[in-house]
Amino acid sequence: MAMRHQDRRYFIASPTRPQTKEIYWEDMMALLHPFIQDKSLTDLKMKLITGSEIQLFGLGGSTGGQSSAARMEGRPWHGGVVDEYANCPPGVFEHHIRPALSETGGFCWFVGVPEGRNHYYDFHLRGLTGDPDWKSYTWFSSDIMDPVEVEAAKKDMDERTFRQEYEGSFESYEGQLYYAWDRNKHLLDLAEDVVDPALPLILSCDFNKSPMAWVVAQLHGSNGRSHLKVLPEIVIPHNAKTQTAAWEFINRFKDHPNKVVTLTGDASNKYESHRDFTTDYVIIRDSLQQAGWKVVERIPKANPNINNRVNVVCSLLQHSRITISPRCHYLVNDLERNESDGKGGKLKTDPQQTHASDALDYMIWLLFSGEFYKNQVRQL
Repeated sequence: MAMRHQDRRYFIASPTRPQTKEIYWEDMMALLHPFIQDKSLTDLKMKLITGSEIQLFGLGGSTGGQSSAARMEGRPWHGGVVDEYANCPPGVFEHHIRPALSETGGFCWFVGVPEGRNHYYDFHLRGLTGDPDWKSYTWFSSDIMDPVEVEAAKKDMDERTFRQEYEGSFESYEGQLYYAWDRNKHLLDLAEDVVDPALPLILSCDFNKSPMAWVVAQLHGSNGRSHLKVLPEIVIPHNAKTQTAAWEFINRFKDHPNKVVTLTGDASNKYESHRDFTTDYVIIRDSLQQAGWKVVERIPKANPNINNRVNVVCSLLQHSRITISPRCHYLVNDLERNESDGKGGKLKTDPQQTHASDALDYMIWLLFSGEFYKNQVRQL
């Protein structure tokens, strides 16, 4: 890119400055030596005869109280490569790299070996959703390495480590709560990710504020062999208000012909306003009714046991009775990463997790464990 374009700025980065220098500096010098107009080993920067520059950075640690990644800020960049991104600090792209690329509309490539299901895995998933701005590619070590060496490594490693190191697989090394989840079986194709105009909707709510995650679905088939199709989720990422999420639902489904929605979710019934004691569910119900929806309220007095509701979800997944929109980013993240806290609950160390899956749990329990709700459902 630097050879093709004049007067542009490109970067190469990895978790640390010494690592970036070790991987790239000598190779870049050897590759571009005839075309280098000026270079600085101190700044790890070279200027080519095209007038374009390439500079090497580390994205972790700090220098003089300033984060290393912050050194990229202040001037626009036209593109770059981040190597071993799985080992870079989470959020470094959003906070430092993306703002530096915004002015030019520049590109960024993230490369490296997976390290479990972390922020690098999030980017990988975005590349699989069909978003034209994100692409994800995986190649096997056998494509470029001696097959004898690959086979020897396979004999020395456990199966998961081999898949991660030699096949680019994002492996989870923790206990997956939703053990029956399989994205190859349960994610809808983009062509199938549509709303059935004839069927009513089901809305299940979780009332965490950052994020607030609601699950919307339609129930297909008869009760004996019904199938739940989960539509794109409603998520307010930060400082959410119940009213805002309700408006998002109304706007998204304003053209849906069947204006019937079953409302369920978290039994906690948190107060949106302590002044007038208006509950979240009243806000949702009134907003939907004003927009022309018939609301069927199915709010439990108490939440079902976590183990029980997770077991029901896993049973339905195992029998292929749930399919989920690939645009349910928070829900898919939960299904792939939620773990047990060892006390009969969900591990809550990551504030971004568990909220969408909780909303799904409540919906599943309502639809497929009716005896509980027959005794526990109350009307607002």
